[in-house]
Amino acid sequence: MQSVSTVKKGNPDSLVDEHCRIIDALQERTVKCAERLAEEHISAAAKRINDAISRFLIVG
Repeated sequence: MQSVSTVKKGNPDSLVDEHCRIIDALQERTVKCAERLAEEHISAAAKRINDAISRFLIVG
């Protein structure tokens, strides 16, 4: 199993920034912005996971 810091090459700061931007939008009650940021975050997370899996995938 890999940690987030390993997947992000030791720098999870961008993940923290993504979460902070979503929280800020929620606190400001800018629903559309919060939705967009959450969707972008989920898409980016899926890409990070797929990239990590593909690096360690062994095709037989």
